[in-house]
Amino acid sequence: MSNNKTLHSLTIAAAVSGILCGSALAEATHGTWIGVGVKGNLDTNKVYSVNASLEGRFGEDELNEQHTIVGFGIKPFDWLTIGPHYHVIDSRKEKAGGGHYWEKEHRVAVDITPSITLGGWKISDRSRIAHRDFENSQSFWRYRNRIQVNAPWKWTDWKINPYASWEFFLDDGKPSKHVRKNDKFDQWRFVTGATAKITDNLSLNLYYLLQEKKDTSDHDWSANHVVGLNATFSF
Repeated sequence: MSNNKTLHSLTIAAAVSGILCGSALAEATHGTWIGVGVKGNLDTNKVYSVNASLEGRFGEDELNEQHTIVGFGIKPFDWLTIGPHYHVIDSRKEKAGGGHYWEKEHRVAVDITPSITLGGWKISDRSRIAHRDFENSQSFWRYRNRIQVNAPWKWTDWKINPYASWEFFLDDGKPSKHVRKNDKFDQWRFVTGATAKITDNLSLNLYYLLQEKKDTSDHDWSANHVVGLNATFSF
């Protein structure tokens, strides 16, 4: 085996091992996010598209949140994507005397994502502006910014493509159970994973996510470890 092939094999093994280790840690300390989605182009030039997704976020033994998203994609240039969408979140809340109930949140948001490719590495910068409307508390605006880097490699016939991203959150609202006074920056996420194109119409995204979030009841940051898997069907 040549040195290049050996290096290539070792790189794949290291990437897979890293994902599996992250998955084991995530399952042990927090939980899993499992999602399924569909998307389709509305024109032959692939400028306009529609998408919908459903994601369940599980703790150690129960469903904690369910996310439903319906949106559009607009790609006026190769380097720019605009994505307005509507987002509904159902969150599990525990009752003081036992049992639980579900609380709903509605979001109307738009993503603006420019990108550039340098030496085969794709770098994108997604800005998301969302209005969050809660069932039992005051609504407010949120801004999120995510920098993502996709590697130039596409391994095997599944075109496995590793990536990493970092994202921060800014909330603009009055103090409530969702926002602390003077704590506009209250959350960030780091994600590493890989996408794979299983068939012409099915792609998978396996990832590990580290989330640091400031608790609204005190000044402490808490870490969440998550393993996620999304399946997307295209048409």
